[in-house]
Amino acid sequence: NDMKQFIISSETDAIREVESRGDQVEIARFMKDAVKNELRKCYDEAQRYFHTVSGPKLALVIDGKCLMYALDPSLRVMLLNLSLNCSSVVCCRVSPLQKAQVTSMVKKGARRITLSIGDGANDVSMIQAAHVGVGISGLEGMQAVMASDFSIAQFRFLTDLL
Repeated sequence: NDMKQFIISSETDAIREVESRGDQVEIARFMKDAVKNELRKCYDEAQRYFHTVSGPKLALVIDGKCLMYALDPSLRVMLLNLSLNCSSVVCCRVSPLQKAQVTSMVKKGARRITLSIGDGANDVSMIQAAHVGVGISGLEGMQAVMASDFSIAQFRFLTDLL
């Protein structure tokens, strides 16, 4: 239960206010600056815990809109370093391309073995970007299974595969 959470979300009052004005250039500039500042704040705070044994576990939650800016080459290293020092990273409301980009970022940037698990067509690019792809057959069709290295019928069978 001792977990420090870092949440980077586009659902803030400041972002909503800028979006209400409708100027797309201003929105993009504001979002990039907001994500950069939030990433830096989270990274700086997380650095206090990176090398401590007794510190809390770290979790990062980022939404797709913010992830789009965080994957920019100027911020990608900070996102990667923060992510690698977290016990959990949750990317919510992301596109299939973003799933693949995050997988590739870890695969290439951290030089770690990656495994991606998916159950639908929206997971195919992520499965193909990973070293090992696992497709779960189910209601969403067979696209993920066809693109994967391994196939399982249910998520709970993953432990047997590992």
